[in-house]
Amino acid sequence: MKITLRTLTVFLCAVMIAAAVSSSALAESRGKALKRAEKQIRDANFEEAARIYRELLTHDQTDKDARLGLSFVLIKQAKLQDAYEEAAQVIAADALNPRAFSLLGTALLRSGEFRNSVEALYTAVKFDAKQSLAIAGLSEVEYFENRSRNAYDGFKRAIQLDPNEPDYYVSFARACSRLEYYTEAADSYQRFLEVSPKTDAERRARIKGLI
Repeated sequence: MKITLRTLTVFLCAVMIAAAVSSSALAESRGKALKRAEKQIRDANFEEAARIYRELLTHDQTDKDARLGLSFVLIKQAKLQDAYEEAAQVIAADALNPRAFSLLGTALLRSGEFRNSVEALYTAVKFDAKQSLAIAGLSEVEYFENRSRNAYDGFKRAIQLDPNEPDYYVSFARACSRLEYYTEAADSYQRFLEVSPKTDAERRARIKGLI
């Protein structure tokens, strides 16, 4: 009986250690996968980034980081309804998630739902004043409604918060041009060329033609 109990104890310890190692390895694997997806986004390889996020979600449907990442990629791909739905799922589980409201609002904005987008974007900023995507979205609304100085200030703030997002430089340059700040517009387009991936060839060529 002593031998049996000792054997059982050793077995249970081995199972617990294996489970702990497996859990640690899974967490490390998830972390690496998220970093790989972020790199793919920086390189404008959106299909691959989406594949990574979806694979993570097959393992854990409650993975908010993966779902928010997928929503962002879908916005980049102009799959706005899908992006909206992914962000909405996160909000359903976490009603105070500022990133989710930023993505939801951006998807609505680019779908032409200005009024609803503003509400979502303001909610994001209320929860987190450093949500660059929400600030950029609100600045787009200011630009469309011809409040160019407000748009200028907003895009400048978004760039300060996330200087590696190429889209912000293009938007800021447009606001600068409307205000006739042509040197700043040219500088912003140049900065876009510095941070945008070479794979964004069509837009890079168009921007080079403007400088």
